[in-house]
Amino acid sequence: MIDKDFSFEPVAEIHLNALKRNLTFVKDNLCGEKLFCVVKADGYGHGIEIAKYMDKYADGFAVSKVDEGIKLRFLGISKPILLLTVQGYKEIKLAINYNLILPCESVEYLTFLLENFNSEIYLNLKVDTGMNRLGFCDLDKFESALKIIAKSKNIRLCGVYSHFFNASSLKTTRSQYVLFDKFLKLYDKYFDGDRHISASGGFLQKKYNLDAVRIGLLLYGYVPSGFRAEVFPVMKILTNEVKRKSFLAGDKCLYNFDIESGEYSLINYGYADGLGRNSSPKRCMDICYEKSNGGKVVIMQDANILANKYDTIPYEILVGSARRIKKVYIGDI
Repeated sequence: MIDKDFSFEPVAEIHLNALKRNLTFVKDNLCGEKLFCVVKADGYGHGIEIAKYMDKYADGFAVSKVDEGIKLRFLGISKPILLLTVQGYKEIKLAINYNLILPCESVEYLTFLLENFNSEIYLNLKVDTGMNRLGFCDLDKFESALKIIAKSKNIRLCGVYSHFFNASSLKTTRSQYVLFDKFLKLYDKYFDGDRHISASGGFLQKKYNLDAVRIGLLLYGYVPSGFRAEVFPVMKILTNEVKRKSFLAGDKCLYNFDIESGEYSLINYGYADGLGRNSSPKRCMDICYEKSNGGKVVIMQDANILANKYDTIPYEILVGSARRIKKVYIGDI
């Protein structure tokens, strides 16, 4: 007989005591630099609400989408919020309304902002030091942008930033920083404000923290490739088994999938919930079999283990494994 309070739906437990230890680790290794907590992609899959618990440690936040920034404002967060991706006209209007800091990566984009918006605009300048993605590459054009902003009445320049593309390489990070420093020297002639290039990996190098760091992965309990740090996974996904079944060698399950012999739990977790179907046993959209001893079934406890299993990176596991799963925040911070 099933208890009335019993549920077969998976739950993502977000352990705030682990988050606190990770935040404390980062703060203890800063020397006055600002901490921007990166909560893009639904807080790396932990729920955007996790920002509430980071707020007292953070000097600001970083997101990719305007709607993420708006959600933070509705959560009561008043600190600076950096947008990390370039936005279109409609998104810019919303960003301005909610005091989000827009990135600017070219004179052309800056001109577009000035020609189309008369409101006060908070802006960061993005420099491309080797990622070959977005940002100023040319020093002359960068200085032209600085001069335009200096004459503008409605642009409020908050800072300048770049991003390491291979933070575990001392050689490439040094090369990128040397280039970034050339832009910083120009920037310092016209403005002050937050200068930052380090995310989790750069932060662990301890050489390039400048005025601020943007920390994502470390806060959630994982260490970028090539580094070591004592942090603790924050999220654990688990559920109750719906039924238990034994399989023999040669048996099939679900949509005629091969399955190894053994004891399995059928659970309400499928590829629509996040983890892919390229595993053994295969998943359906909403259910799958997992090898288990019964009772509680742990779907994800260590994203590194699943990343190795699926031949991917822990970032992808974190942002994808709890897409439509209820998050429960446990403990205190």
